[in-house]
Amino acid sequence: MLTPLDIQNAAFHRAWRGYNEQEVDDFLDRVFLEYEQLYRENLELKEQIEKIGSAQPTLTPPSSVFVQPIAGGGVTEDTLARSNEIIADAQRRANELIAQAQQQVAREKIRLEELKQQRRMFKEQFKTMLQTFVHILKTHDDDEVAEANVVLNPDTRDQ
Repeated sequence: MLTPLDIQNAAFHRAWRGYNEQEVDDFLDRVFLEYEQLYRENLELKEQIEKIGSAQPTLTPPSSVFVQPIAGGGVTEDTLARSNEIIADAQRRANELIAQAQQQVAREKIRLEELKQQRRMFKEQFKTMLQTFVHILKTHDDDEVAEANVVLNPDTRDQ
């Protein structure tokens, strides 16, 4: 898996009439920051899932638990009913939290896949553009290449 450090440490060789180095660096910085954030969120969500998965205690109803009598009185039906309600409510809340965490993980997985697809598309477009430039360089003489450069990069007109 590609890590944020892989993106940050990416290096490209300089080529004659290559891309604007600053634009490529700026873009890679943006990709790095967004990917790093997603990478960290993904790790945190995985940790939460592991914690939730390993911390799901089996709750036993109070009727099967040994309950000590309270100061001379006994455990009443109302007390048992109330404790059952509290346990049921806690279990319901725990299930809701688990469901929310699972939904968040699913959303982040989709988001990660979208970013991977965007990266693949960018690489393919970048590769196609480079191939086009190589083709232009191979098929045109230097004067035509210079004219094409003026059209592609209007900033070179002053030179």
